[in-house]
Amino acid sequence: MIKTTTFKFPIPREIILNSNQSVCQRVKGLRVKALRRMGEALGKTLSDCAFDKYSVDVFVYPPSKRRLDPPNLYPTTKPLIDGLTDAGMWVDDDHEHMSSMTFYYGGLSSCPDLFIIEILVKED
Repeated sequence: MIKTTTFKFPIPREIILNSNQSVCQRVKGLRVKALRRMGEALGKTLSDCAFDKYSVDVFVYPPSKRRLDPPNLYPTTKPLIDGLTDAGMWVDDDHEHMSSMTFYYGGLSSCPDLFIIEILVKED
């Protein structure tokens, strides 16, 4: 049986990082730090679910019907993954452990100012 775990992160619009946005380094650093802490905090609550080799599906739920390119939210997702690494969910998120990361549109978040980033981790 393949082990899977889902992590669901409500992300305020103010700390979303998008590949197409220009953000000064100081602001970006603060956002990355906050996102990484979110990942670590949630990961520590599920520390019994460690993975060795795995793949990741990322579902993006935006707060509005505006056009969205889900992979553009990689800069938001990467610190969440790093936080899960910090929490001990896996040894590392390098190519030897994570085989792939795929992005999907998940539908609307139903919260006016929150993006929902859902990370589904599957054992390889």
